[in-house]
Amino acid sequence: MQRHFIDISTQLESWYQTESGQYLLNTETELVNRQIDRFFGHHLVQIGISSRYPLYQSSPINHKLTIGVTAGSELITDLSELPFDSDSLDIIILHHSLEFYNKPHHLLREAQRCIAAQGRLIIVGFNPLSLLGVLAQTLGRLPRSRWKQKTISRKRLGDWLALLGFDIRAVHYGYSLPPLQSDYLRGKMSAVDQYMTSKNLPLGGVFVITASKQLSTLTPIRPRWNRVRAPLIGLTASRTATANLPRSKEVGV
Repeated sequence: MQRHFIDISTQLESWYQTESGQYLLNTETELVNRQIDRFFGHHLVQIGISSRYPLYQSSPINHKLTIGVTAGSELITDLSELPFDSDSLDIIILHHSLEFYNKPHHLLREAQRCIAAQGRLIIVGFNPLSLLGVLAQTLGRLPRSRWKQKTISRKRLGDWLALLGFDIRAVHYGYSLPPLQSDYLRGKMSAVDQYMTSKNLPLGGVFVITASKQLSTLTPIRPRWNRVRAPLIGLTASRTATANLPRSKEVGV
């Protein structure tokens, strides 16, 4: 298991306990619940930080589980090989997992394997085209910074999902505020943030992508029949008939 992913998960878990972290967590929870509150099934798994921050409160699914890499998770496992059967889960939520995991493609493939046909994959990530995303990238370039993350845009994720057979159903943005530490300023700008979130402007600090796993289409293979060529009766001229044909006149050059 990657040590860096464990360290950043611990830092994120601590940051979510601050005022700014709680505001962002509430925004992410609201955006995710919009997508799962009417989706029924049997099993839901969230892969992220810890079970202290579930994003699925409104889901009608009974069996819900949080997978992480810290001690606060209900199940601790290596994300390179998820402990589930193929086509066994109805919803998987990736909560800031792809940015900090060293093999995001592998994690997506594992999620694709575990999700049942027509199941939902919900990706919560930092928007690199926002003020919060720029700050996260800047912190990641600092010496000895643990905020090393892979900048994954919404367009790139769309390409990855298409290759894995997913159809994007919705993309929502939230947390349009600059990364403020002042509770007073955050309160003053919350109305602006709510307005931009309601308009779904692509400037939010986080995005939530909802994708559906499509049914695999099987192309029928037609059998190659051996054709038996029948004699073309009446179309084959005999030598006698050919001899009786009038000769064509030779045209001089």
